[in-house]
Amino acid sequence: MGAEPAAIPVERVDLLSEIERRRNERLTKKSKGYARTVPIASDIDPESCRRRQVLEIVRWQDKPLFAASTQARFEAGNIWEDQATIALKTDGFQVVAEQVPFELTRRGGGDVVLRGRIDGKIRWGLEEIPFEVKSMNPHVFDHVSTVEDLGRYWWTGKYVPQLMAYLLGHGHPWGFFYLTNMAGAWKALRVELDYAMGERIWSFAESIVNGVQTYRADGTLPGYTADPTLCAHCDFFGRTCNPDTIEQGAAVLNSPELEEALARWSQLRESHREYEGLDKRVKGALKKAIPGSDAKALVGRFAVTIVDKHVKAEKEIRGARVDRIVTIEELLRGDNA
Repeated sequence: MGAEPAAIPVERVDLLSEIERRRNERLTKKSKGYARTVPIASDIDPESCRRRQVLEIVRWQDKPLFAASTQARFEAGNIWEDQATIALKTDGFQVVAEQVPFELTRRGGGDVVLRGRIDGKIRWGLEEIPFEVKSMNPHVFDHVSTVEDLGRYWWTGKYVPQLMAYLLGHGHPWGFFYLTNMAGAWKALRVELDYAMGERIWSFAESIVNGVQTYRADGTLPGYTADPTLCAHCDFFGRTCNPDTIEQGAAVLNSPELEEALARWSQLRESHREYEGLDKRVKGALKKAIPGSDAKALVGRFAVTIVDKHVKAEKEIRGARVDRIVTIEELLRGDNA
């Protein structure tokens, strides 16, 4: 056997690079795939794709593992969500149950069609109120003030059906979300049990289990979704599932971080356009009102200076160039638009 390679002396290793390397290595090792036997409450949005839901059970191993950066987000979220229960207890509330499981079976009896685990329950008077903790980026948190606001983003849109499933499973007429921006701010949103939504969730869960049984019997999957925005968020798209719902050649980036940034871009776009128009009008008016070079003026509490900037003439004509122009179009989805 050959001699083992000598370890690199620690003084020859860059400390900051090593911190990043070890952290990424740890996070990558934590990213694992998990098998499901039935649908889970955190993913039971009845507006989601039934084909994907079946694949989550029968072909779960085909999903890519999470990148280190995504795993880091989960880790941070878990820390803050654990902190929520601690904070509630510190503030004098009696948390009587934590991570409580539930199951829904077929209506009329039969096999299990949905499973989940509620974050906790608070005793309030004679009631034990179910609650679910959710962490989110600050700019998303700032735009969520009502339960309806959770429909703004595809990943928060799954929260209401999740809690609704818990209310069904625990037989309670209402519960609440406890939301945090992971920067110290919190807010609570009450959710009433909606029996019509509960019926859709239950039926959807049963149809998923039926789809799993069909696939295991003859290999047939449910049909493709007609909503291309669902494909853009699907881990199976371009791997196990290849529908013709998105233009051929289009790349699909499954990045919540980028989508959150684009959502914020969309929110700021109109105010930015207003600023650009006002900027041109204000500066044009100032140039007319303050003639001459190196001019100065006071307008209320604003000091204005105008200077002439000389631009050198080009010595050579520049050749043609290729500019990459980015165009972004927001796809609207149902009532969430």
